[in-house]
Amino acid sequence: MLLALRMDTVSGRLSAVRSDEPTFGFGWTPVRDSDGRVGRGLCAWWNSTPARLLLLNRRSKKLTYPKWSHSNLRSVPVPNRAALEGELADAFDTSKGLTMLPMAQGSQCAARQVIDAAAASVLNTTSNHVLKLRNMLEAEPTVTNASATRA
Repeated sequence: MLLALRMDTVSGRLSAVRSDEPTFGFGWTPVRDSDGRVGRGLCAWWNSTPARLLLLNRRSKKLTYPKWSHSNLRSVPVPNRAALEGELADAFDTSKGLTMLPMAQGSQCAARQVIDAAAASVLNTTSNHVLKLRNMLEAEPTVTNASATRA
């Protein structure tokens, strides 16, 4: 699995990617021990709305193209192993064939809806609560690329 070290908040779609084949990418950092169900659950978690909000809270100076250090990434809380191997891995398996849309289209993204439902369950909250967070994120000027006065 690879985690993004930077992301375009306007057009970026993923915070994490996972492949069964060894891979690397510029602007991404590998995650150790991210195989099997735990790895699939981790990938789903990092692409969920709650995790993306936690990431954006740690962004650097540039709001529309944030960069994260390894210490920023390590500071983001991750659910326990049972949650990763359970609901989040199932959400990854269900959504892996779906197209992940940019954050500004979060309410229309079937993959994000599946992942966020699992994240809500793991966080012991409702899907409606995470939907509200996703809608607020979707309207964020640094996500829509709109000026604050237009937003």
